[in-house]
Amino acid sequence: DMGDQQGGSERGWKLHAQVETFKQCLCNIFSCPVPTFLCIFDETPHISALEVVGCITWCLAWVWENIADSQKQAFLQQSRRDGTRTAVIGHPPYNGKAYCLWTLCRHPNYFGEWMAWIGLVISALPSLWRLTEPFMVKAVIAGLLAFLPHVLCVDTAEYMGKEGKQPCDHGLH
Repeated sequence: DMGDQQGGSERGWKLHAQVETFKQCLCNIFSCPVPTFLCIFDETPHISALEVVGCITWCLAWVWENIADSQKQAFLQQSRRDGTRTAVIGHPPYNGKAYCLWTLCRHPNYFGEWMAWIGLVISALPSLWRLTEPFMVKAVIAGLLAFLPHVLCVDTAEYMGKEGKQPCDHGLH
């Protein structure tokens, strides 16, 4: 049973999955479109340096996240072939060039996703500053922008740490 394998009850994991799914749904409905809408409806005819920095950040983060995901998949396949059930990516013997991002930080895939959203938020800031709406509208939009990276990545990592769950990068099968 997945709950027992991960150190918690099946019911606890199912409840957590439902809460996380609901939070992701709210984020997708309210927060995710905000950077895009700000940029789309900005009538300024030029692109600012900050918008370019945000787009470059997003592109680099997207590449980073995909490399991390590929390395994780390679690790899972290799640890299965090796018959290792307690292996951890980024630690010997799974700390070589094939898993280099995992030796730099604990969850490079989550870091890449978080940085991608940070890039989108950065690219939307000039549009927010140029917005001619009342202060309260700007404050709500800024709050949604600030809320976005937190909900997408931080909560899951915090839950895993508090509940003593195995991180997703263990070679459990």
